[in-house]
Amino acid sequence: EGGGERKRKRVREEVWRRYSEFDALRNFLCSIYPHIIVPPLPEKKIKGTSGILSKITFTGEDTEFLIRRQQALEIFLVRISRHPVLKKNYWFHQFLKNIGWKEVLQKTGYSIKSETLLQTISFQLSKKTMDSEFEKFRTYADEVETIFKSLLEIRERMNASILSVYKVHANYSKVYSEWHHLELENSLKVPLQVASGLLDSYADSVHTYLDEEQQRFLLPLKEYISYCDAIRGMVHRYEILLKQLERAEEVLSAKKDARDALAKEVEKMKERSSPGG
Repeated sequence: EGGGERKRKRVREEVWRRYSEFDALRNFLCSIYPHIIVPPLPEKKIKGTSGILSKITFTGEDTEFLIRRQQALEIFLVRISRHPVLKKNYWFHQFLKNIGWKEVLQKTGYSIKSETLLQTISFQLSKKTMDSEFEKFRTYADEVETIFKSLLEIRERMNASILSVYKVHANYSKVYSEWHHLELENSLKVPLQVASGLLDSYADSVHTYLDEEQQRFLLPLKEYISYCDAIRGMVHRYEILLKQLERAEEVLSAKKDARDALAKEVEKMKERSSPGG
């Protein structure tokens, strides 16, 4: 540019992350922000609920699935970057730019603290009454998850019927193809060949249908269900903190009683050691 100004070149560096690192980041954010519903991660391997849905999903080794999972992981980062609290976290920024962020984070001892927190899960839940607002969160998550799972089951039954239609067309395509090879009259050979090709083309379009089923219904519904798990996770972390608060109050009360007992002993000793005592 004119004026002798220096041009600043913006260098873009790419940092590759494994799925386990995304999982570690989310676990860390959940442990230090127990009151926040941290966005869920996409499944490591997408699986259908049962039956026909399992046939229209991908395994962890499929290139198409890996591409979609990568896109979902990028959305996960975008959601964190737009959160008013999570976006300011130091370790989130380290995740984005520091290759060895995980090793440095582990040196802080956060994983040990997190494991100590999780160990309280095995303890009896707090005797205190659960906050009504948090109970509403859990009830809401349970009800919404039930609805979405019902929708998945409905789609499963519908897909079973639709896919059977595609299968019938594929079978008729084979029949017309065999008929075409056996037919002696030329006047029927060409129509039979054309009919076989059309039926086969329609049967192959099942892949387009399955792809749309993934994008429009299955993946969004499973993401909503993951958010239900995230809400329940936040409520469960609240229960753990409630239990820890109860135990701290018990320890505090015991120490207060011990302090009062020691104070009485001190007063008695003063009385006994005083002149004329």
